[in-house]
Amino acid sequence: MRRWLAAASVLATLTGAVATGAQTAPPEGKALVLTRSDGAAVPALDFGGNKTCPPLLILSHGFGGSEEALAWLARAAAEIGFRAIAIGHRETGRAELRAVLRSPDRRAALTAAVVDRDANAARMSDLDAAWAYATLACRPTFAALAGHSMGAQLALVEAGAETTLGVAGKDRFDAYIALSPQGEGERFPPGAWDGIDKPVLMVTGTRDAGLEGDWQNRLTAFAGLPAGHKVLAVLEGGTHMGIGGRGRPRQQRDVTAIVLAFLRDMGKPAPETLPRRTGVRYQTK
Repeated sequence: MRRWLAAASVLATLTGAVATGAQTAPPEGKALVLTRSDGAAVPALDFGGNKTCPPLLILSHGFGGSEEALAWLARAAAEIGFRAIAIGHRETGRAELRAVLRSPDRRAALTAAVVDRDANAARMSDLDAAWAYATLACRPTFAALAGHSMGAQLALVEAGAETTLGVAGKDRFDAYIALSPQGEGERFPPGAWDGIDKPVLMVTGTRDAGLEGDWQNRLTAFAGLPAGHKVLAVLEGGTHMGIGGRGRPRQQRDVTAIVLAFLRDMGKPAPETLPRRTGVRYQTK
């Protein structure tokens, strides 16, 4: 029953409406179509691209999303001086979500979709295209990769996590942000995170269920990281949907504040610089 409820929670997240979140006029994202090495098109939104070699944030959405899914976080990063590029992953986008929702066994269909090797290879190719575009004119002095759910999966693989997904990362970024990271399970074996030595921020919540089980399974990812500029934020009552910026404005605001603090400190926040917010607790190592 618990595993069924976890799957139901994930599917509810995928079908949630994206909250706007912004309180003032936000930077507008420039719509792009990038080209992968295999010739496939990669839709993206570029926030802050008119600046001269600013720090960089690339964002990867979860299964069933689009380049719009993390636009709220991209806008917020642009407001503090980052160039933020939100990628759209077509092979794991809205059409694939509709196929999962039509399946008689949605949990099995969702599990198959997020571990599919071709789909994960396509996501890594999308990231390659975004990185090539973002660094064409100059190499930013600081670059971070953020992702939610399946996007967190991509971020941790890029950071050097061992996985069964048939892809390997290149560790091109200076820091990594994993919203709703996966814990030990079919995708990441025990010890998968031992080799990640860059700064990492992980964010989860006490209602952030996943395919591997309840939210506490996600804590095994943080436990597996070596010490050194690693931060875990746990939102009391935080859901998979809310942490992804959907339907829970307060949780979206909490996640935004935590991520921006991490970015302002270039991935190396001191405990006193982490935002004090009601219902949010931290672990650092």
